[in-house]
Amino acid sequence: MEKELSKLNYGIVLLSSDFRVIGLNDHARQVFGPALGEFGESLFHYHPRKSREKVRGLLQEMINSPLGGSRTMIIDILGKAIMNNLSQLTISSPVAQTCWAVTFVDVTAQTGAEKNPLSGMVEMKRIPVTESGSYRFIAIDDVLAIQSDGDYCRIFTAARSWYLHLNLKTILERYPCQALFRVHKSYVVNLRHIRKTIRSDSNQRMVVLDNGDIPPIPISRRKATDLKRVLELI
Repeated sequence: MEKELSKLNYGIVLLSSDFRVIGLNDHARQVFGPALGEFGESLFHYHPRKSREKVRGLLQEMINSPLGGSRTMIIDILGKAIMNNLSQLTISSPVAQTCWAVTFVDVTAQTGAEKNPLSGMVEMKRIPVTESGSYRFIAIDDVLAIQSDGDYCRIFTAARSWYLHLNLKTILERYPCQALFRVHKSYVVNLRHIRKTIRSDSNQRMVVLDNGDIPPIPISRRKATDLKRVLELI
């Protein structure tokens, strides 16, 4: 089931050039409450230790971008699932300087997000994607397959496909589901949507899904035995 994001308030957090919190609007205060603390704290302080390097890397990409630009991503912060957009700003007065604006939506409820006490990660039951400027939330059961595509992943459903700025490893951590199985370094499939396995003309074992619009998906040699064992238990 796909759910559209509508009538949700947007929070705004302003960051200094070294990513310290220097301002926020009323909704940001409501979402984070006292946990945000006083101004001047580093943005990385609010992220789980496991997430800090990834967030740092994404920010570094923006710093190195010749056009500044913006980037939308979903992160876990203070036990919440936050979809945000980072944009670079230039202030010319009184002294020219660069700062950052984070515009965000709290999608904890829409994604069914809960913090795993063992891993410390915020895990979600629905995947947020964008369509024509609006957001939708795709239930994991509706995902047929996921393909790695550089820094992004392509998510296939019966209706269409979307791109998400996450790698496969992070998707499996954020959206844990026994039905999602990594058959190849570049592919994850939903076990509930596998129709059969076949061999290609080059003797490559492949997964055929119950949606004929999606081409057969390769199975790596080291995953073939595990996949066969799992399918026998379904």
